[in-house]
Amino acid sequence: MGGAGPLPRPIHRRSLNNRLRPSPRRPRMPQRRRSVASFSSSSQGYSAFSERKLREGIARQIQTIEEYGLDDANAYDAVFYLESFYRKHGYSQAEVTSNVLGPWRLRLTVDEGPLTRVGAITFIGNHAYDNVALTNYLLGPTRERYPRIRKDLLLPFIESDVFSGVDLIRRLYAAEGYLNSRVDPPAFTLNSDGTSAAISLKIDEGIQFHFGDIQLEGPLVFPRETLLAEIAQETKNIYTEPRLASAQRKLEDFYKKRGYFTADR
Repeated sequence: MGGAGPLPRPIHRRSLNNRLRPSPRRPRMPQRRRSVASFSSSSQGYSAFSERKLREGIARQIQTIEEYGLDDANAYDAVFYLESFYRKHGYSQAEVTSNVLGPWRLRLTVDEGPLTRVGAITFIGNHAYDNVALTNYLLGPTRERYPRIRKDLLLPFIESDVFSGVDLIRRLYAAEGYLNSRVDPPAFTLNSDGTSAAISLKIDEGIQFHFGDIQLEGPLVFPRETLLAEIAQETKNIYTEPRLASAQRKLEDFYKKRGYFTADR
């Protein structure tokens, strides 16, 4: 017995089954293909940007096609984002069409149209702010995009930026107490050759609201004059919802610092 070798290791059914069971395989991803998109020109062609620049503009869409193949949805996305690329550079009339050449090949045909620049700007109904101040808000997003262009009439016309500027104007009026102000969507008018876009913006300012007499109710504990002095900075002038909320928080902090932790506004 002493010369016998080690006993064989028992094989359990579970370990045997695990050994024989094939390991799960991850689904095979299609191979990456290069140059899945090509660009061609229509009557007016594309000349403002190189093909490399255009590819950078739709890099994510090209990557999706390379990884998962080409279908109608991917082709639509490529067209949409390439048109958006042109519009963000001032080509407001650019049109892109697609032609699916195979499961990995997409041809995009570009008709750039002219470069459109910002034209005359007209504000209707503004009294609280002059045209210069409102123009600074309206063109702010485009100026930020093109900081080296100093003259507004040389700025490219980017519709999405103008809408962002209109939102800034709405926020300006709301922050200055014009709670019922209304700023209509901008109207655009292209000149005959499409190289300039006039912008018109209609504004109904309404009235500016101010804080009136402030009533403090309930068992105040502290003198009314002391409490009003605590919120004087927030309530001395123009009424806005954020300023009212700030005054309420300041009163709560005033009470809590003096041991009244359950004070409610």
